[in-house]
Amino acid sequence: AELTIAKILNSIRCVSQLDKSIRKNDWERILGGTINQSTIGIVGFGRIAKRVRELILPFKPSRLLIHDLNKIDGLDTEAKSTGIIQQQVELDYLLKESDVITLHLPLTDKTNNLISRSSLSAMKKTAFLINTSRGGIINEADLYQFLLDNQLSGAALDVFENEPYDGKLIELENILLTPHVGSYTDTCRARMEMEAVEDVIHFFKGEALHNLVPDYEFESSSI
Repeated sequence: AELTIAKILNSIRCVSQLDKSIRKNDWERILGGTINQSTIGIVGFGRIAKRVRELILPFKPSRLLIHDLNKIDGLDTEAKSTGIIQQQVELDYLLKESDVITLHLPLTDKTNNLISRSSLSAMKKTAFLINTSRGGIINEADLYQFLLDNQLSGAALDVFENEPYDGKLIELENILLTPHVGSYTDTCRARMEMEAVEDVIHFFKGEALHNLVPDYEFESSSI
């Protein structure tokens, strides 16, 4: 979730592009945007996406649009308490309206190539696309062409269809690429390993498991 926030901030304020520019002895001052004037779209609303929302709210985005197959309760109440518009919407509407779109989905037969030419065409040319969930959800060839033609302002990816990644996206300046490091913090890795060991112990003791993988994660043989 924190990596997602970092990529959102980088995209809106063009941090990595400015860094590259100044290293080339250029003094290019790119005009950026602000979160409080932006509509943030969250696609998928599991545990990580909920944490992203929690972290983004203090920046006071103009609107928060959420798409999930399951009904999300309490958004109206939270919107009133925070003073920030929060709505559950259809995916088409989210793609059309959002300035930043962040993906938080498992890779299944239903989500494979979810973001391709048609969905990219629905986005604003000034929009940014963030993916820290799973590679394969975005059609990388289509994304490359849209970024190359400046039909999308920028993107930031932490996951790829094939890893390690060595595709054409590395040629572009308007994309930030990281090598699948969403969980790569000392505390997160330690917690993941501890929870896995604890559930192995629970299993052999015949006790309830605490971190079951949801059934929908097994919908696709590509996982």
